[in-house]
Amino acid sequence: MLLDMINYLIISLLSLSVGVSQQNWNIELMKEYGGLIYTPNSNKPYTREIYSFYVNGKKKLDGKYKNGEEDGKWTSYNKDGSVKFVFDRNNNYEENDQ
Repeated sequence: MLLDMINYLIISLLSLSVGVSQQNWNIELMKEYGGLIYTPNSNKPYTREIYSFYVNGKKKLDGKYKNGEEDGKWTSYNKDGSVKFVFDRNNNYEENDQ
């Protein structure tokens, strides 16, 4: 019974990690070639959300790439987690919340 529960937990965690890895990426892991952003070991420009964290675990940056280029709203955060600024790559506007 205990062994079955442990096996179920391990399989669940592995499934979760694979599912999450196919979602959004940490920007520090991305590669740039020819001005476009790619995930490691990929030959297709990245299209999806992206993020970065400070060492303290607070979010540092979040945004989105489309076909390897920055797209839409990007938010930069202070080390305490408060919003530093927001920039929209499509509409070229910036909001500073310092």
